[in-house]
Amino acid sequence: MSLVRSKIMVGKNCPFLSNPAKLQILFLLVICILNHSAAASSLQRIVSTGCDATAWFDKKTCSCRPSIACPNACSGHGTCDHTVGKCSCFPGWGAADDVSDFKTGDCSQQVCPAARSWNTISHDILECAGVGICNRKSGRCSCSQGFFGAACNMHGCISPEQSNDRTLCSGKGVCERKKNLDENITSAIHAARIIFSCKCDSSWKVGLQANETQESEYFGVYCSKRRCPTVTHTDSKSCSATARDLSNCTGVNGGAPGNLCHVDCSGNGSCDHSTGTCTCRHGYFGLACNEKKPR
Repeated sequence: MSLVRSKIMVGKNCPFLSNPAKLQILFLLVICILNHSAAASSLQRIVSTGCDATAWFDKKTCSCRPSIACPNACSGHGTCDHTVGKCSCFPGWGAADDVSDFKTGDCSQQVCPAARSWNTISHDILECAGVGICNRKSGRCSCSQGFFGAACNMHGCISPEQSNDRTLCSGKGVCERKKNLDENITSAIHAARIIFSCKCDSSWKVGLQANETQESEYFGVYCSKRRCPTVTHTDSKSCSATARDLSNCTGVNGGAPGNLCHVDCSGNGSCDHSTGTCTCRHGYFGLACNEKKPR
């Protein structure tokens, strides 16, 4: 014990009082001696010099052991555990909480944001939501067509930074946020999936109330299609005394009395939805094929 007493001196000449690292080692050495787990000659060397930069103090053996270098010094994006030579990467560089099937041991490449997959039935949490490619240099997703967001977690007509761009809906509608598929997500690790869709324009009033039509004039995912003109009419093919009005949508999809369904070309022709023009059946003419040729 005299060795320890000679080294643990309370005074201005004691180097350990100004060196926290050596002071910690000294404290551990005292515990070692009290447990009789190391030779005095070995301890005297360690107390005098401490473990050098290439070694670490092993509390089990009370000795300095050589440090094990981490691969690529963790690339500056992580911390090295020199006892085993393993990196603990920072978030975004392959940290334990990062969601990625690709993690380098040297923290040299980035991982991308993750979200629930659009593709799998179980909606596993995947990088770029399973619909994008991760750029390992930038940590950014390159999303498949129709998907947007940092984690490709948004789907539909638009990316958030272009919310006022009507050209995304063919200039015939506006893009609206429709549904959050993962409203109950509380984890900060992955993003919620959000669906956007176009609300298409129409020259007639759209809705479920009286004198409103359930279908809009322009339609399709990007409002790129157009319905043809029509005139409310009665189905002339029916022989029933109560001939069904083809445009009557009362009770259909919750339609109120007087609500209308759209019937292209008044039911007397075929519609080219790419242009919104009718080709009338034999015997009918007019923009809406609502006029009958005289015999």
